[in-house]
Amino acid sequence: MIVIALAILIFTYSTTSNTEKVDQDTNEALTSAEIIDAIASRTNMLSDRGVVFSPKINREKSALAYSFIPENAQRLGLYAKDLTTLRTYEIDRRDGDLFPIAWLRNEVIVYQHINAVEDTLTCEVIKATLAPDFTPLNKETLFDCDNQFTIAGSLINEGNDLIYTKFNYRGAPGAAAVYGRNLTTGTEYQITSPLIVSRGDYYAKAAPDEKAIVYVRADRNGSTIMLTDIEGSEQRELLDVDYIVSSITWSNDSKEISWLDPYKWQLHTLNVLSGKENVLALSFDYAFNKFMGIEMVDSHRLVFASQFTDSDIVALDLHNTLAPLSKVATSNSYEQSFVSTSQAGNGYYLVFGSTTSLWKLEDGVHKKMVDIPLKRVRHLSISPDGNAILVANADNVLIYRDHFTSEATLEQKHRMSQVEWIDNDRLAVVFGEPKNAKAGVLTISTNTLEALEGQNTAYISVIDKNRIAVITPTLTVKMLDIESNAVLFNQDLTGTQTPLFKADSQYIYYTKSVNQVVRRPWSGTLDDDELLITSELGNIGTINIDNTTEANTLYISVVKLGINTLYDVQVAQ
Repeated sequence: MIVIALAILIFTYSTTSNTEKVDQDTNEALTSAEIIDAIASRTNMLSDRGVVFSPKINREKSALAYSFIPENAQRLGLYAKDLTTLRTYEIDRRDGDLFPIAWLRNEVIVYQHINAVEDTLTCEVIKATLAPDFTPLNKETLFDCDNQFTIAGSLINEGNDLIYTKFNYRGAPGAAAVYGRNLTTGTEYQITSPLIVSRGDYYAKAAPDEKAIVYVRADRNGSTIMLTDIEGSEQRELLDVDYIVSSITWSNDSKEISWLDPYKWQLHTLNVLSGKENVLALSFDYAFNKFMGIEMVDSHRLVFASQFTDSDIVALDLHNTLAPLSKVATSNSYEQSFVSTSQAGNGYYLVFGSTTSLWKLEDGVHKKMVDIPLKRVRHLSISPDGNAILVANADNVLIYRDHFTSEATLEQKHRMSQVEWIDNDRLAVVFGEPKNAKAGVLTISTNTLEALEGQNTAYISVIDKNRIAVITPTLTVKMLDIESNAVLFNQDLTGTQTPLFKADSQYIYYTKSVNQVVRRPWSGTLDDDELLITSELGNIGTINIDNTTEANTLYISVVKLGINTLYDVQVAQ
């Protein structure tokens, strides 16, 4: 089994920039980007069946490294493909999983080794010097790393310095900043300084002339593309986009950067000096992993790993946690976010595909109810009386009533990162701009929003009509009285990765790792954490509990790996 924490999958908190903005002329250029229709070819790069992702091009763009597990094998090995001869080479394979970080020419590669076996979790960064046939001439362990996250970076100074993403920035699990490390002396230095309430900085790529670094500052609503000099002393914001940017490439002259909008299949190229932006709209649309599956080669070429994940929903009886998991929704579709009705085992869930649809499970029968006319649906909740269902994205709340014969849309001026029912006329929300996100109460009948003062909030979990649980970006969990805003209980989850989180009147339920869920009594401590499940099916994508003050069932969506391939996409010039 492969248990992998994909850092981009848990970008749940927000980010703001404390750096200077691009000037007004640059902003005007960005708003007038020319979009050109383009014809692109797609070529399968692999001849063997298996699971592949995390492609990394070398700086000279002559070879591609990637993680690959052959069909019926157990671990991800490190492979390389010569883009001139198209020959494939195995660089390394060992106990554990291997992920490329960065490499220079065909001579030096740095990669990550993560080994998760029962209670043993190890992570190390390795440097290998390669022969012309990619055989390692020597290998050297450089430093330990966080086993919850995969690293991206660049090699500079003839391979002697690594620019990379370092996690647990300022003690915040999951938060990251861009660091540099001299691989000869081991000296480490910080390059970027994101705000502690942000998710931080990722996917750093050094320019070919080694004078600048472009990186991504991630938030719950998308990405900010940032630029800094090589030392980090001059940082500025280039562009905000409403999607995750997970790979950026530089032009050979170090003047332009290119990236992919994975939702529209558009290749963007931005001149970092003038701010002029060009957009190529590709002529096809394929499913692929948007987070660890893209590698930009140049402004007209990219490599992507085809979609390789499936998501199923299973349930755990909280009164008999040793019992086998029961299947809830386990088809070949991508199912997530189960919410239960008052009848045990019945409820609603989302199915993601070319469109997002809402399905109902009743007495063992699965029925599609409606296609949801919202993009990027994030939330699903059922009213306490069971007569209304809401789905929401960052801007709109869509409420279905009367057995789906009527619907109402609540449009909000504030961006919303989470929405749940409190009672039949009130919703709990997390709203606002990233660094000031707060919990609040939205009254449906009047469409008015009232903040719960003083709570900088990342997630919420409604307990009942009088109480709500909130978790802050620094992993403090509080139970609040909704009317008085009084803190009834207080817990600290520091030391875990950024958790998925739910709460009832007795317990906090949260993910302690990518495949483990624990619960802690509100009146307990870390020593009282009870392990509920270690998923052997795959990584945990969402968790929920049944709609009762004291939960009986834990619902879990599990993301699994499947057979996929690498495609080389080239735009006709």
